[in-house]
Amino acid sequence: MDSRYGLRWVSGMRGLEPDWAVDPSSEIISETAHRHLKLSPDEIAHTTTEFQFQGGFNKLYAVECPRGSFFMRISLPVHPHFKTASEVATIGLLRSHTSIPVLRIIASSSTSDNELKFEWILMERVEGVPLADIWASLTWDAKVSCVKDVASIMAQLFELRYDSIGNLYNPEDLPIPSERKIQKNVDESNSVVLGRIVSWSTSWNAHLTADVHLGPFTSSKDWLDARFRLMEEDLTRLLESQDPDEDV
Repeated sequence: MDSRYGLRWVSGMRGLEPDWAVDPSSEIISETAHRHLKLSPDEIAHTTTEFQFQGGFNKLYAVECPRGSFFMRISLPVHPHFKTASEVATIGLLRSHTSIPVLRIIASSSTSDNELKFEWILMERVEGVPLADIWASLTWDAKVSCVKDVASIMAQLFELRYDSIGNLYNPEDLPIPSERKIQKNVDESNSVVLGRIVSWSTSWNAHLTADVHLGPFTSSKDWLDARFRLMEEDLTRLLESQDPDEDV
């Protein structure tokens, strides 16, 4: 099937923005969640799946069942395969190599070749509130404790150092050797590889099909060169779209 199924670009306040040309099926979302949560018929009868909200690239659905609370996140194919695969690998790395509290992924699909026709992640729901909403009401000791926790998180992230620039992936998600660079983790295990960068800038409309290497990069110079080449292509397209008789 078309790897960009369901995605269209529309004019918005900030230029072109991704939009849903096709809404994912609520029925198939529920069936997918039930299957991967391994719910019994009786549990399914007491399970609800409701749309919560959507962001730039994703729609989020809440799944409430006797086993707990979960989220099903459905993604637009702005960067087919690589976006979902890298997110799953990154969360997995944090769970296995740090003490940072991150959610648990139940199941995922980094391909749209499934019943839903979209990539998705089924994850546990982690309760919490934005720190900005409660900061003013915290005691001094609570604020000190919070800052220490944040410092600990940042220190653990800095321990995960690699010799190239790119997104994290599980090895099976990048089977072509030329697209990846094997990395050793702090415990010397080869549990991740670095591959192409997935970000807002690399996923935006024509950027995905641009003839620009997206990583992994062995130097910051190569990474910056790729960013500048994407900017250059944007400016070239803008100039070519202008009426030659109009001032730019």
